[in-house]
Amino acid sequence: LKKLEYLELSGSHKDIDLKNISKLSNLKYLDLRSTKINNISSSISQLKNLEFLDLSSNDGNIGSEDIDNISKITSLKNLDLSGNNLGKLPSSIGNLKNLERLNLVLCDLKSIPDSIGNLKKLKSLSLNYNEITEIPESVKKLNIPELSL
Repeated sequence: LKKLEYLELSGSHKDIDLKNISKLSNLKYLDLRSTKINNISSSISQLKNLEFLDLSSNDGNIGSEDIDNISKITSLKNLDLSGNNLGKLPSSIGNLKNLERLNLVLCDLKSIPDSIGNLKKLKSLSLNYNEITEIPESVKKLNIPELSL
């Protein structure tokens, strides 16, 4: 399994434990949408080749600490957190310097951190169906071809 690059577990009704995920060091694509994840272990941050991560619709089980762990995966290009009741997005999200697509639709967000402005490679930012009342200046300065509010 060490050579595995693509893993899809979407729709799994069993509890998924990610504490040993770091052993899949060549993983580039990880689809965990609509699964039962209780927490995202810090071992996910060791997936240095991961480019695509879908954690959408995980029944609100994704929190700030989980996003802090995800934010250490600097190779990430596509991150989907839609359908999770995040409430707040931690500033660590700005560490994902290679991120091109960020989906935060239906995340119960009231604001987004200034650090989003650090995502210079961002091509698509989806923020629909949140309660965001103001976009930070740092985000306005980004040249994002696709911005959905």
